[in-house]
Amino acid sequence: MAIKRKQGFANAENLKTRDVKARRIDEEDLANRLSELPVNVILHIISSLPMKEAVRTCLLSTRWKDLFTSISNIELDGVLRKRALRNRFMEFVDGFLSLRKDISVDRFRLCYGPGIDHRKINEWIQYAVRHGVRELDLIFQSGTFETRHFTDLEFGVFTCKTVLTLRLFNVPSLVLTIPTHCCLPNLKGLHLTFLKFSDDESIRRLISSCNSLEELLVQSCELSNLNKLSVCHPTFKRLTISGGYIAPI
Repeated sequence: MAIKRKQGFANAENLKTRDVKARRIDEEDLANRLSELPVNVILHIISSLPMKEAVRTCLLSTRWKDLFTSISNIELDGVLRKRALRNRFMEFVDGFLSLRKDISVDRFRLCYGPGIDHRKINEWIQYAVRHGVRELDLIFQSGTFETRHFTDLEFGVFTCKTVLTLRLFNVPSLVLTIPTHCCLPNLKGLHLTFLKFSDDESIRRLISSCNSLEELLVQSCELSNLNKLSVCHPTFKRLTISGGYIAPI
């Protein structure tokens, strides 16, 4: 009986070993098959991954070593509770952007919470603007990002000549004052969520600076400071206002 039990245990261990080896072979085979794909297809796959996972692909093979530095979609999620994690996040983003090749940015999405240095945020956004970002999503889930911090972005966000779609999202509501030199000549889609406009003139400057505007979405914004919201562009196609309030004229 003892001998049979030992043989049973040995057989079980052999099966486990074979299973592990089989999995390793399957993973290596998958990595090899992926590596045979054209570079543009691989970059498309990497761009769909979370940023940290995209960077980790450099470990798959020598061919993948530097591919992450050529991705055109940058998505950064800095909503972190612990200070140590926030510090590592800021270091990670700085390191990634320093390694990234000098190519254009198709999409830049930044979501962050309390504890992220607003000066870093400005640097990252300015990086996207300098690299011709076409789709820009800024999600401020922090009460610490004050209006004075947001005005630091004026010369970047509100004068970007390449951006086609701009999404601004803030919790809690941020008072948005648009600079006088606002100019977004190629912007087609403008999405504003959980924002508060300072006055009629501010929102008028924003909309009038978008000569190619086709769509305006105003969602759950505090509109009590506005007397009217007017959009008049020959290219304009769609206006959506939901969850907000406009004082009657």
